[in-house]
Amino acid sequence: MDSLTRLVAKEPTSAPLRHGVGAIVTLGVTGLAWATGESSGSCAAPVVTAVDTVAGPNCLNGGIAAELSRRASLEHAVEFAPRAAALSATRPGAVASLPT
Repeated sequence: MDSLTRLVAKEPTSAPLRHGVGAIVTLGVTGLAWATGESSGSCAAPVVTAVDTVAGPNCLNGGIAAELSRRASLEHAVEFAPRAAALSATRPGAVASLPT
């Protein structure tokens, strides 16, 4: 458990979280951490040999948005998105590297 997850677990009633605001914090090659008023967690980033990382952040955000639009849980979306972003890093280019 990383420090952000520990902090959120220790203080789950912080003002923004009490009002329904959640947070997803990217941790680079380490992965990401997330928190809402009800839960928190972290997930590791897949290990890949990166060719081009230009599309990674957009792919991560798009992966989260796509899964949430399919009514997936936040937990599922934040587990899915780093895998999509990692896949995009294995291909050159921005748009051309995005998984379809």
